[in-house]
Amino acid sequence: MLLLDEANRAPEDVHAAILSATDARRQVVIDARPDLPPISAAEGFMTIITYNDVDHGTRPLPTALLRRFAVHIEVDTDYTVVAAEGVDERFIRAAENLRTRAMEWAQTHSAAPLWYPQAGALLAAQRSLDLLGVAAGAAVLVADCPDPAYRGEVVSILESVFGVPITPSVRLGGLR
Repeated sequence: MLLLDEANRAPEDVHAAILSATDARRQVVIDARPDLPPISAAEGFMTIITYNDVDHGTRPLPTALLRRFAVHIEVDTDYTVVAAEGVDERFIRAAENLRTRAMEWAQTHSAAPLWYPQAGALLAAQRSLDLLGVAAGAAVLVADCPDPAYRGEVVSILESVFGVPITPSVRLGGLR
């Protein structure tokens, strides 16, 4: 089995190199070593890729690669699990609101959904809230949003849920 974790963070030449491993040829040719024969996959070989649609440092996977996979499984954050881990219900409510808006936007624009918080961001926000208060916890979620143009919407939802003004950055001890 070949696992390519977070494949949409890999350089494009990596995608190109694995195309032949993921099609009927099931071979990898090392262009830099033309003296070597192609590497052929053993019987039962399979490739699994993981990727985040919207995250810092990602880009869409090439269609040529995606169509080589017969099964596509989408995994999303289960906010009840995150709540069971002790995340403040206000963060959960804000995340649910952001997810709803992101999905509505995706449908009306026939595009991938906008960003909304995943488990890791919510857990980090909770740790910051526990240590430094609401402003710090909210700042973690705002900073996690990869689209600066959408951060205003994130701030607006956090303000409505927490009932206090939220600033996207927190100043601590003269450091920003």
